[in-house]
Amino acid sequence: MFEGAAVRDDFTEKTKTDLAKRVSFLCSNPECQRTTVGPNEEPNKYTSIGVAAHICAASKGGPRFDPAQDKEARRSILNGIWLCQNCSVLIDRDEDKFSAELLLEWKSISEKSAWLRLSDRMGNIPPSLGGDGNFEPIEENAYYEKDWGGSAIRYYLKDNFLHVEHEIDPGLVAYYVLDQEGNIVDHKMPFPLKEYEVEIDPDLILEQVKSVEQGMDRIDYRLKWGKVAIVIRNSNGELEYVRFPFGGVTMNHREKKYVAARPEFKK
Repeated sequence: MFEGAAVRDDFTEKTKTDLAKRVSFLCSNPECQRTTVGPNEEPNKYTSIGVAAHICAASKGGPRFDPAQDKEARRSILNGIWLCQNCSVLIDRDEDKFSAELLLEWKSISEKSAWLRLSDRMGNIPPSLGGDGNFEPIEENAYYEKDWGGSAIRYYLKDNFLHVEHEIDPGLVAYYVLDQEGNIVDHKMPFPLKEYEVEIDPDLILEQVKSVEQGMDRIDYRLKWGKVAIVIRNSNGELEYVRFPFGGVTMNHREKKYVAARPEFKK
């Protein structure tokens, strides 16, 4: 180490991971809330754009440095906030605007929001899977099985992700992994994805953005009620990727269709 170089009190790897998990891997800036982790092209890897940022700087001369803190306080989880890379740079470029008090407020809001999503979404199996939604609270690492209109629903909760197996007919089984917001993050369909079609009620569509991605046609649909859908097709017009918010789509595996229809409004 060069003479005079500042010593950084960095977070441990566990602290970094805990900060990310406490906000569901979303950026803690309330005006951003970007997802900071996702799949990589390599099947055994993931891509992360998240940063465990110091609220008060890790070393003297850094943004919001607090000389009253000791080493343990500076590297404590209480002095950390999970942000995307852009927001982590932003807060350090204007420390007067992004004060320690503001960052602590962001952190508190983000953790409370994550808890509300968790308790609401994960406390009961999603109504779109459960029919009437009258399922008891789910315990971590416990297996459940229910009969739903003659088909079997099996589900399991671990690390904030709900694993669901739906046996529609004997031998016709779909498997989903849902995040705390009810979005499908992984799945295994009973048929190859390219055999499916997508139907979206035109009344739901606010905007379509078309692009070409690695030689394939991509359409990003901005839908009513805060929903977003992504559909990617290959040069033969076959589906290669579909992403719908779970509550906004019905998967009809018998007819091999994804159907996004106008929701039914309660009176």
